[in-house]
Amino acid sequence: MTYNLKLDENQRQIVIGSNSQIWKSLSNSELKGNPEFQAISHSEVASFDFNPQDNVWILSYSRNPKENESLFLQLAVTRLANIFYITSATTNVLEVTRCYEYPRIKGLAQNASTLILEAHIVSIGVFYEEESCLPPGLTAATSAKELASFMKRPFFNFNGEPILLFRLVSRSFNRKFEKVVYLLYGMALRACGPFPCLLRPLDFFLRLLGVRWYGYLYLSNKLWSTTT
Repeated sequence: MTYNLKLDENQRQIVIGSNSQIWKSLSNSELKGNPEFQAISHSEVASFDFNPQDNVWILSYSRNPKENESLFLQLAVTRLANIFYITSATTNVLEVTRCYEYPRIKGLAQNASTLILEAHIVSIGVFYEEESCLPPGLTAATSAKELASFMKRPFFNFNGEPILLFRLVSRSFNRKFEKVVYLLYGMALRACGPFPCLLRPLDFFLRLLGVRWYGYLYLSNKLWSTTT
């Protein structure tokens, strides 16, 4: 069961992560000129004058888990209306493996934000402005319009479960060769079982070729396709 927040028109929406690509996209288009939203960087949190009516959106991310926890602890000393932590749909690969760095650190930060801040978790997929920018194959994806709409009219689950703010988007392959490689990669990933990072050398090669669907993204999308 979800609860829809009723926002006061004068209630501030503070975004932490002013330098993030997601915020740059939102502020240049979907939320451009919206006076309710104010973005700051993680380095400004300690000196920022929060008030109890503020809703806070955390887009900031560090590859160092201690830095993420430090940010949460700084926010914990201030009373705030609601805190939303934007996480990645790829954290579902943690059900299978912890060998991929990005999902592992995002998962740690997601859990820490819940424990320290009682944050509402919002899980987004590959972020895009135009669907044509998504990789071929099946992708859990979130558009700029979808995220902006949620931020203007937020809600959360009473049971504490994350809000899954993404759709599974299927795009065709422009190159037949890449489609064959995609299918063979899936077979190889299944053969690796609980050790998907055995394919990391292959992932590196695919990245050199400009492929974007490999590694934890491929695994994550396949897992979501069987659970959503």
